[in-house]
Amino acid sequence: MKIHNVRFRDKIQIIIVLMLTISISICGTWLIGKSFTSAKTQRIDAAQNAQRMAMYTLISTTSDNQWNNNKLSGTLRLLERQVGQRFKLTDEDGNVIYQKQYNDQSFKDGMIEKVSDNKMAWRIQINSLGNHEIQTASAINNGEKLYYLESIYPIENVYKSRDYMISSFMGITLVIIAMGIFIARKVSYWITGSLTRLAETAR
Repeated sequence: MKIHNVRFRDKIQIIIVLMLTISISICGTWLIGKSFTSAKTQRIDAAQNAQRMAMYTLISTTSDNQWNNNKLSGTLRLLERQVGQRFKLTDEDGNVIYQKQYNDQSFKDGMIEKVSDNKMAWRIQINSLGNHEIQTASAINNGEKLYYLESIYPIENVYKSRDYMISSFMGITLVIIAMGIFIARKVSYWITGSLTRLAETAR
């Protein structure tokens, strides 16, 4: 009888620990994923809004239809200091009007082809330093010439925050599992003890 009790007790402990581990893992993964998705969506919206603001600023500063390259470059240089983004401006012939050089070589090819007069394109990419960022591109038509404005919006802190949450969750999970093992042991002893007393009484 004792051998059967020991086996039954071990099974109860394993079941309790497994149920606890699975429940915590599912809930934690869902919460982390939802938080990460929400933060990333907010940054994507912010990058697109910043792109629109830059477009409107360029259009407003050239309302006299004098699309002077120096004037456009000066406007983008000022915007970079104000909003902390990086900008690149090219014309329809592929001539680069403005681009400040950085070590991570953030701007990548292939975005302009996805842009139309009324459509903005964006993608999340990893630069040469291993940091995540959003590259956004849009077209500006002044009636005479087509310009392409690209921008880089950093979102590495969103991914670092997710990694921190995962590592913290793993540590908390280990503590909870350790406590769960202790509680499962007490519960299994209580259940098997009660069953043993019932069996002995039945005899």
